[in-house]
Amino acid sequence: MINQELTYWTALALINRVYTRRKTELYLACAEREPDNPIITLFDNSGLWPELGLTEQETEIFSEVRSRLTNVSFMVEDLLNQGYRIIPFISPDYPPQMLKSLENRAPITLFAKGNIDLLRQPTTGIVGARNATEISLEFTARVARREVEQGRVIVSGGAKGVDNQALMSALEADGRSIIVLPQGITTYGSGYRENYRHFTRGNLLAISTFRPDAPWNSGLAMMRNGFIYALSERIFVAQSNDNGGTWEGANQGINAGYPVFVRQPQKGEDNANQALIDLGGTPVDMDGNAMESPSPHISPEQRIGKALETGPKSAADILKITQLGWTAPRLRKLLDSMPEIEQFQEKRKKLYRLRGNNSGQVGRLF
Repeated sequence: MINQELTYWTALALINRVYTRRKTELYLACAEREPDNPIITLFDNSGLWPELGLTEQETEIFSEVRSRLTNVSFMVEDLLNQGYRIIPFISPDYPPQMLKSLENRAPITLFAKGNIDLLRQPTTGIVGARNATEISLEFTARVARREVEQGRVIVSGGAKGVDNQALMSALEADGRSIIVLPQGITTYGSGYRENYRHFTRGNLLAISTFRPDAPWNSGLAMMRNGFIYALSERIFVAQSNDNGGTWEGANQGINAGYPVFVRQPQKGEDNANQALIDLGGTPVDMDGNAMESPSPHISPEQRIGKALETGPKSAADILKITQLGWTAPRLRKLLDSMPEIEQFQEKRKKLYRLRGNNSGQVGRLF
């Protein structure tokens, strides 16, 4: 792919006022009408914008971005000269697992450094807390070594604790690993220096979905967690607290139907692993083998029903109790679709309750 096309792909990816799904829709609509270099046409042929259905706001955004394409071109040239790779979602190098998982929500481009062939290999994600215990780190090392022996690439998030243990254990076992960065691809300087040998040998790849010069921040780290799940064919959770990135990611992964395997906690451990198992994660032993009697999956509807058994609650209360890891609008949409639940106003506050809660229906419905 020529540098000019990569400039336009990068420009599309870096638009932060249009959702990824919408950007994908616009590109595909343009490709349908103008199959020759649609990414360039999308920006250069403003006469096509009304036909594509761009809103007034989107028209202003694309016009503004088009005026800055020269700056983007310089950035792309600089990235390529430094050995970074830019991978649009239409590229054969783009990971098929991520496209399968996210479909039209897959990142427009990936920025990468290292062996991009790893993106098309079988993958296993290993996640967990930064303040992981020795038990959790031992579990991480065992699972990483086992998965490497099976020819799988280990995916982790580049943080301290479980992430770093997964990476080191994979590389020490002469395996391969992908680091999904919570920052821009060019700001991982110390990581490149510390792992230079593994990058040059082709055993390591760093990828980012964010602006190349973006510094680390907690918001990007939370977003990064979802991409670890999307890139992994299966996920192992070594240790989770009852809030934070590991908890949110595991909850979302379970709700989305990803294969999430959670280390069965030992007696006396202070973590939220059992809670994740109760919510649908598959319990595994210290070697990552599934336990014989996994806990039954508790659907979001069942969790909501249990939360409302004790009385009416607001959407915020339901989210806190159920730990679904959802947004409030998503929860309200489900609540409105459940015939077993009704809403009412109390002191100008919207509350939800089970219909017929005093007539014995709870036991029958949930």
